[in-house]
Amino acid sequence: MSTELGYYRHPTIHGETVVFATEDDLWSVAAEGGMARRLTANPGTVSFPAYSPDGSKIAFTSRDEGHPEAWVMDADGGPATRLTFMGALTQVVGWSPDGSRVIVASDWHQAFRGFMHLHAVPVSGGAPASLDVGPARAISYQPDGSGVVIGRNSWDPARWKRYRGGTAGTLWIDRAGDGTYRPLIKLEANLASPMWIGSRIYFVSDHEGTGNLYSCTPTGRSLTRHTNGEQFYSRFPNTDGHRIAYHAGADLYRFDPESGKSETIPVKVNSSRSQRNRKFVGPNGFVESFELHPEGHTVAASVRGGLYTMPLWEGAPLRHGAISSARYRLAVWLPMADESQPSRTRVARSLSWCSAPTGPASRPGSPATSAVRTNSRWHPPEARGSH
Repeated sequence: MSTELGYYRHPTIHGETVVFATEDDLWSVAAEGGMARRLTANPGTVSFPAYSPDGSKIAFTSRDEGHPEAWVMDADGGPATRLTFMGALTQVVGWSPDGSRVIVASDWHQAFRGFMHLHAVPVSGGAPASLDVGPARAISYQPDGSGVVIGRNSWDPARWKRYRGGTAGTLWIDRAGDGTYRPLIKLEANLASPMWIGSRIYFVSDHEGTGNLYSCTPTGRSLTRHTNGEQFYSRFPNTDGHRIAYHAGADLYRFDPESGKSETIPVKVNSSRSQRNRKFVGPNGFVESFELHPEGHTVAASVRGGLYTMPLWEGAPLRHGAISSARYRLAVWLPMADESQPSRTRVARSLSWCSAPTGPASRPGSPATSAVRTNSRWHPPEARGSH
């Protein structure tokens, strides 16, 4: 049986099962690793799954109908139900402790894109309700208590490594549950993904250079490092209250707070890899110019910056020039130097850079110096300007 490694991310764990995203869909695998099972086959991008507290449902973010919105489905798979209709940047971040509501971060009704606030959405359907905690992208509740910890600007430190600017992620805590939030811990770091497990709060920090898992007490004391990644950041950790699943590089990991060990989750994904297949793009919307051969049997066309010739009746298109090294345009047919064979022709390649009109395209002796066709009129080389 043939299997290939994929890029696995956004894991969520519940008991002995991990759900993660790869190939823009959700997959399920045993927490110890093994063969993964596809849960979704959606037309849009699917990401950020989150198990409900009882493990019966999975909430996730999907772009099936345009904007990223929150959806929910049974943990074993099946049809999904759309929960939000915000028409804004929306991301699932977790569940309420009783499992009746999905918590999302969204810039809905905000003046600036990416200015995220937290909302609770009933699983049974209904309008989202703001949590009224101010700007925040993450939240975790105290087990068997009233405390809450949130992350402000706490997106993904790996996307801007060792950032120390004014919008770096910070963690704030309401220990008594009375709505009064204070900074949990002060570090010269970009903090993210708070998780309240037992008597400690776990999170991602890069104050020692690379993003790893750390924890501290609810008072911000006893800072402890738990993972030792040097090459890749620990990203998007998620917990069921007992163990933590996260990804680093392209692999999944599980961390056990009791043993203090972090281990790779070996994943095998049998997939058709359809997104890696060749794609044939119709040229209708990308044709920039075309020129018919003087004898009428072939056409030269510039499509999406590439230069092609194609027989009119049979035969495959042929691409000319280096691929993706420059933009080719305004092809014309010119006679070969051998006048004894007037039927032989060649394609003149015209290179163009809007910001460099004096570059290689305008040098004497280049293939484009004989003639250029612009707007169906002929101009001598000296009249081309910056075309």
